[in-house]
Amino acid sequence: MGTAQLPKPIMILTGAAIMMSIGMGMRQSLGLFLPPVTHDLAIRASDFTFAVAIQNIAWGLSQAPVGAIADKWGLRPAMLIGGVIYVIGMMVMVSAGGAATLAVSGGLVGIALSCTASSLAMTAAARAVSAERRSVILGVVGACSSVGTLVIAPSLQFLLARWDWHVGAVFFLLLTVAMLPAAFIAGSVDRLPRPAERRATMREVVGQAFRSRRYLVMSGAYFVCGLQLIFLTTHLPNYLAICGQDPMLSATALATIGGINIFGSWFSGWPGGRYPKYILLGLLYLSR
Repeated sequence: MGTAQLPKPIMILTGAAIMMSIGMGMRQSLGLFLPPVTHDLAIRASDFTFAVAIQNIAWGLSQAPVGAIADKWGLRPAMLIGGVIYVIGMMVMVSAGGAATLAVSGGLVGIALSCTASSLAMTAAARAVSAERRSVILGVVGACSSVGTLVIAPSLQFLLARWDWHVGAVFFLLLTVAMLPAAFIAGSVDRLPRPAERRATMREVVGQAFRSRRYLVMSGAYFVCGLQLIFLTTHLPNYLAICGQDPMLSATALATIGGINIFGSWFSGWPGGRYPKYILLGLLYLSR
């Protein structure tokens, strides 16, 4: 394959950033649906949050199989399939008539996140650049994921304040469709040459991971981070609604979290290429 035929890294990075921005932005704005959905469908808040829990469990459990599929057949097929599943998940949500349908939608969205959110998008970005630039580029692409929350949360609340929640769900559906071309572009990283490496079985990879103290510590840190983030993004809108606050306040709060994280992700990528990462991670978690 000639060099002229290889995809440009900037296109791959743009596709990965757009895909992750939309996927994560929608995921972190779902809590805004809680008050109108529970009221309209006559279900409890716990039914809605159960669907969110199903989403996160499905996301976690599906990441290893999705990674194996991407490793065997390529990132593009895995990301495109994930985009299609995301579309189906949002279609199920649009047609939801009760708690069970919402749970099904949550499971589908969780699987889709494994294909379209941080893991595969970051993998595509990492493969598109040299090892020396990888930390900075991952910081930039990671920052783009927060642009989605910064824009999507207030846009969704604007729609929910004026129309039925189904309009907001259709808005999300259209966003999932927009992810497909971004996934296709980011997936062109499969055409870049890769260094020869030994293929490990799933059993070997899982065994090595659970024997690694660093992996176990990092997984525990992600568990704590994810627990508080998903709790905040899910329950803050309903809590503020109960307190009689302007619904746009919750969307503004979520957008602020996303906006600050843009700078945090970008800034973290810069020292990551210059200093030992375990020191930086320790400093970040101490600051929490």
